Amino acid sequence: MLGKKLLTGDVPDQTGIEMSTCNSTKIIRDFRDLHIITKELGSAPQNVSDAELPSKPAVYCLFAKDNHCLPDLRIRTCDFLYVGKSEHLVNRGHFRSGQTSRSTLRRTLGALLKQDLNLRAYSRGHGCNARDHNNYRFNNAGEERLNEWMNDNLTIGFSAVINDINEIERRLIRFCEPILNLKLWDNPNREKIKALRKICAEVARRNGPLRDN
Repeated sequence: MLGKKLLTGDVPDQTGIEMSTCNSTKIIRDFRDLHIITKELGSAPQNVSDAELPSKPAVYCLFAKDNHCLPDLRIRTCDFLYVGKSEHLVNRGHFRSGQTSRSTLRRTLGALLKQDLNLRAYSRGHGCNARDHNNYRFNNAGEERLNEWMNDNLTIGFSAVINDINEIERRLIRFCEPILNLKLWDNPNREKIKALRKICAEVARRNGPLRDN
């Protein structure tokens, strides 16, 4: 939930800048304006298909338009769905068909929506090892259905970050507790999501690499 926690003891005073003087559009980002970044992420999320994503380092967050869009997961109106980072967000593979093998988010969404979207998993690449099976993808029609679902059901907010994007992402995940991020916080959905992804990986192992769409 936005602003649901105070960052007491979690954000070192590196600059001596008082929070009231921070302008998140002008300052070089440091850990002290983390909660300003959080508010910026949730202030005006855009449709995934319409967003003009930046070609610069940024942290981003996805939100659900409908609290009931994901089966078996309880989503509240202001929940963060997924938090991530990218050095070049405009090219991030989350939002492109055929990129599921490169996107943890797409694999998680696909595992949750496997039945609803009639998704069939395949191994990536040559399907030679467990990593190829675990980093599964879907056939082209399934990839398109997943893309359409994301465009219809998700919005995105983002915030440009200049320094230490990795640490800011880690702190945002701990602070926002996004329900699809499986690391860095005690996610109550972790085991359910991991089990569903394991099913997809097993299907991918049996199906092997995608050869005929």
